[in-house]
Amino acid sequence: MSIKDLNELLFDRFSYVNEIMKLRKDLNSKLSLANVCISKAKTTRGISLFSVNSIETHDLEPSVFVNIENDEFKRETEKNEEESEVKNRKSGETEEVKEEKKAVSTKGQFRPFGVLEPTSAKDARQQMGESIDILCRIATIQQKINKIDEEFSATLKHEEVIKQLRKLYV
Repeated sequence: MSIKDLNELLFDRFSYVNEIMKLRKDLNSKLSLANVCISKAKTTRGISLFSVNSIETHDLEPSVFVNIENDEFKRETEKNEEESEVKNRKSGETEEVKEEKKAVSTKGQFRPFGVLEPTSAKDARQQMGESIDILCRIATIQQKINKIDEEFSATLKHEEVIKQLRKLYV
């Protein structure tokens, strides 16, 4: 490996860091917008509905799952659940099992505004979903940066590269 290869690695790393900084700026704006939407929904519905006693007390269950495939982080979407339902119908599951699965999937959803959410609360949910997508992209890029760092440190251990770097400094 030569100095040119090291320069390419560092250039790739800097471009990934630049991309992460842009994504973090987008993430910050999405989260701020979600916060505004939640505040708007609270104001629309009345703050008295949001006391500590009115929030549901059952255990919260995860509503979003992130899969890692080929060092890429992806949010599992609702389409995957629909595809699994189609597969279940083909496999011949009974209706009781289907009903149990539906009850489990709706049981864990946190709905502080009730079933009929205001539009601003739905907008906040959408912004949070987009934020999770951005976080997945950031995690994927961070994984690439970690690989570049490992390759860079392994390259610096080669004596040929060290000699070439010493020639540059002399």
